This record gives sequence, structure tokens and C-alpha cells, in this order.
Amino acid sequence: MTSLQHFVCEHPYFSMLVFVAIGFLLRGIRRLNPKSVRIAITELELALDDEDMERAKHVLQRLKSGFGL
Repeated sequence: MTSLQHFVCEHPYFSMLVFVAIGFLLRGIRRLNPKSVRIAITELELALDDEDMERAKHVLQRLKSGFGL
């Protein structure tokens, strides 16, 4: 038996708790920060008002990377 299998067999409830905690941590990492999205949208609007296409493309790329696109 490997050490992980041995740990799960010896401590089944604790191992379930550990795996659930890891799942919650991973889920929390994927969440978006609404405030940062709002700031990026405002920056994009300002860049488009100033007709600064390079800055607008940069902000749009940041938004897309935040959504995983």
C-alpha cells in the first residue's frame, strides 16, 4: 500500500475532511473579484473615450484573462 492509501484507510473521516478543504480552497481561487472587474471596465471606457486603442486592448486582455478566455 502506498502512503496515501494507508492514510485513507487509517483515517477515513479526516481524509474526507482534508479533501473537502482542498476542494473549497481550489474553488475559492477560481472566483473573480467583482471590484477588479468593475475597475477594468471603467479603465476600458476611459481608454475608448480617449481613443487609446493600445490601452483598450491591454485592458480587454486583462479582462479576458480574468475570465479564463
